[in-house]
Amino acid sequence: MAIKIYSSANYVIVEDGANTFEYAKGHSLYTYSGGVYTIKEITQGEFKVSDRQIDDGLITNNLSVAYTKATFVTFLRENTGFKTASGGSGATWGDITGALSTQTDLQTALDAKQDDLVSGTNIKTINSTSLLGSGNVAVQPTLVSGTNIKTINGSSVLGSGDLVVGGTTYPEKLVNSFSGIEITGTTVAISDSLFIPANTITATNFVLQINATLYRTFAGTGGGVSGWLYLNTTNSLTGATLIGRSGQIGTGQQWSGFIRNFPVKTTTAYGLGTGNQFGQDFTSNSGFTFTFNKAQNNYLIFAISSVNVNDGGTWLNSKADLYV
Repeated sequence: MAIKIYSSANYVIVEDGANTFEYAKGHSLYTYSGGVYTIKEITQGEFKVSDRQIDDGLITNNLSVAYTKATFVTFLRENTGFKTASGGSGATWGDITGALSTQTDLQTALDAKQDDLVSGTNIKTINSTSLLGSGNVAVQPTLVSGTNIKTINGSSVLGSGDLVVGGTTYPEKLVNSFSGIEITGTTVAISDSLFIPANTITATNFVLQINATLYRTFAGTGGGVSGWLYLNTTNSLTGATLIGRSGQIGTGQQWSGFIRNFPVKTTTAYGLGTGNQFGQDFTSNSGFTFTFNKAQNNYLIFAISSVNVNDGGTWLNSKADLYV
């Protein structure tokens, strides 16, 4: 049921159902605290109205028109006095005395109020341009690698971390070894090998250069030691392709260098004919071709055989370099 509160002559009339209260305008006042308006008068006591009742439309004037909070406060200001909720001295609206902090609802509202914005202090700038004021601020479009920002060596410059610049330096060292073992006897056997994993080489056309040193461990007369270079997809001589032979180390010799350059065009490799026993391939002679598939695992196998069972040798070092 709605409660009617209105002015009549010198009184503020409150009709609450069957009860009617009259508050003399010259002696009544109101306070507001915690969402509750309290109308007081010396002889009539007090009457309380909550914000919730006003929001629900339960407080009306004598014409049954519901008050809003604003119109209800205006009515009370015009027809009663006002007293601070904490007991400060009475005052008319606009001339409130006492400490602001005692007006808890007002102080809370003020504390929640945003500070004045100051460009570069409590609001950022864009490209050193203030965001305050009217108009638009031009900003750079989102960077998209390869579209509106270049790459370096095919790598995006966006994100964190470092980029390697300058490209690949050639020769590119693929693999090397100092793990050759001694092989004796007349049977061709593996002394050392170099492993090149699939897709290590990305160039389409390149030169695969092999450098190694063959050392004869038997210094006696007679006999001799030969080096063999094979290519296979496993570290085995079974199914391997012979792609090079070193010069034979004979009586009174112990050392022989070995160099092979294999130009590769896509998957076809070119080399000095395997019937030629030369330490180096810097000479005119027969040649041959073989398949080198960089997309699969490749083993370069360094093998040794001797003329007699007492002879032997080892590959001291071996390495593979890439040129483009």
